[in-house]
Amino acid sequence: MNQKLMDMMLKSIGLKCVIAANGQIALDMIENYNNSFDIVFMDIQMLIMDALTATKKILDKYGDSAPVIIAQTANALL
Repeated sequence: MNQKLMDMMLKSIGLKCVIAANGQIALDMIENYNNSFDIVFMDIQMLIMDALTATKKILDKYGDSAPVIIAQTANALL
């Protein structure tokens, strides 16, 4: 549900949005798009690979050229 809401909000202001189902797919997409993303929104709790692990891998691989990564979660207790 949060993915769809974010997709609608970003597209309503004219931004292009692609969605990855989990952290591993996000890593693959960043590589396949030649690290051309400006911002990556990461849900903290994802299956396969969580956001913290995916973020570390992105930063390790791309360093200063990594896209801005913004964590988000629906968990009100974090």
